[in-house]
Amino acid sequence: MTYDFTIIPGTSGTVQHPSGLALRYKDSAGGIIDLSSATLHFVANDGSKTVLGVASPTITWDSATGEILIPISVADTREIGKCSWVNYSIEYRAGAAQHIILRGNLKIDRVPNDD
Repeated sequence: MTYDFTIIPGTSGTVQHPSGLALRYKDSAGGIIDLSSATLHFVANDGSKTVLGVASPTITWDSATGEILIPISVADTREIGKCSWVNYSIEYRAGAAQHIILRGNLKIDRVPNDD
């Protein structure tokens, strides 16, 4: 599955959510997928280097709602803002299993008040 989202350099979170990348990981029937035994890994890359890497427990998962939250700080958006383009992936790891659950492009929205 793919999903693109946008950041503004010098602000926390994303344009879509004030704390970071937030999503709900559910099955095709809308049921919450149990991630309690997994670790989640987020990697954003500009093609030559990782510009943001975050993993559990910094990435949180709410078992009641299925929401995964990947926090993105002001410092993170400043670093990402140095790039012209960035892609990312979120990987689920449990035991020997590894599976990319989401990937896409991280868009950089430069506005007059960005740093």
